[in-house]
Order: sequence, then C-alpha cells, then structure tokens
Amino acid sequence: MTKLLTAVNLKKSFGGLNAVDDFSIELGKGEIHALIGPNGAGKSTAINLLTGELLADQGSITLEGQDLSGLSTWQRAQAGLGRTYQITSVINELSVLENMLIALLAQTQQDQIGLTHVTKITPLIDQAKHYLQDFDLLPNAENLAGELSHGEQGRLEIAMCLATNPKVLLLDEPMSGMSLIDGKNMIALLHNIKQSMAILLVEHDMEAVFQLADTVSVMASGKIIASDSPQIIRKDPLVIEAYLGGDDASG
Repeated sequence: MTKLLTAVNLKKSFGGLNAVDDFSIELGKGEIHALIGPNGAGKSTAINLLTGELLADQGSITLEGQDLSGLSTWQRAQAGLGRTYQITSVINELSVLENMLIALLAQTQQDQIGLTHVTKITPLIDQAKHYLQDFDLLPNAENLAGELSHGEQGRLEIAMCLATNPKVLLLDEPMSGMSLIDGKNMIALLHNIKQSMAILLVEHDMEAVFQLADTVSVMASGKIIASDSPQIIRKDPLVIEAYLGGDDASG
C-alpha cells in the first residue's frame, strides 16, 4: 500500500479544552480509513486540521512527502486534498452541469473566464458530462441542483470533488440524511472510486462503516483509542464501552 497522507501528533486546544490530542493517522492509496467515535470526540476538528480550516497547535501533516502544515486550505486542495461536508456545498440555484463546470474551472485555474463563457467551451462541457455520466447524473444535467434528491446531491458533491483530481478524499458523514437506497448507492460508489486515492471516512452509520472500511480508528475525548481492522474493532471491549455499545452519534 502506497502511503499518501501522514499526520503525526496533531494537537488543537480551545482554551483549556484539548479538542484533538496526539492525533496520528496514515492514509494509503486504495484504502478507506474510517474515523468513528461519539459526539464531541474530535472527529470534525481532526478533519479541519487536515484541511487547514484550523491550524494545529503542534504536529505535522505531509502529503506524498510534502509538508502541508503551514499551507492554507486552498493550497492543500491544490496539493491534492479534497473534502466534502455534512451539509452539501452544491449551489442550488445553478444547474447540475453548471456546478460540475465550476469544479472543473477551479481545477484548470481559469476562474477568470467566468461561468457564462465556460458554458460555451466544448471540451469542458464534454468533461463535465463525462463525470455526470459516471455518477448517474447526466439525465439531470440541465436541472437545478436544488431539485436533486439528497442522495443525488451527495453524488454531485463527490463528483465535483473528484473533478479537482484529489489524491486524498476526506468525507464528512456522506450518508447523513440519506434513504436506504441512496445509502446503498453511496456505498457502491465509494467502493468504485477508492482504488485511485485514499479516503478518510467520518461516518456514524456503523453498517456502512463496516461494509466500507479497510481500517477503523476510534476517537474519544480527542484521542484515537484504537485503530485496526473492522473485524477486530467491533470486538474491542474498550471500543464497545466508548462507542459501539452506546448511542450512535456523529461528533
């Protein structure tokens, strides 16, 4: 397994509270690494540290040997970090195709062209439609993104993220609010795309986690308390006590 992202001893405090403490993780190409834990465990804070939305008080983050620790969010994105959010970031007032074109425009760094002109550039339109076809969204290309179902919006956001050619994809609760059918479709989608990148999955749906993850790390009180295969994690007494045996929560 080729290591892509390595975080070592990350720490983030807010006042006297250690939100993340001694957080270390490695993500390898072709791997889905799930990060689970109770509400307030520090999972979302850890992702924000990786993406640069929060700066760590200490520790290091490298992507293929490049130190990301001092880089801004957009610089880390350019280096190969992609991220989705609990609430989809698609632009509801634009069409599905226009949303895809914006993502492709960001990747080509031609934002000065403007969306009106880009909709007339055939190669970009063809590329956008190719992504929409892959994600079973092409029939909705001319529809407003706000008219999509929650599951379809989730697929569109991941398609937009992949259009930036990430090496590492950070997914923050991609199953949240999805129907059973949409959830199954998302699981199949993530299985299909994982071979070309590393995926860090923060998710409260344990059934999805154990279907998807190659490795599961469990957080509690800002620390990783266990990290192993799904088969071992689901039998770990410490994990059962801290999370799996209690109420599902997303943190």
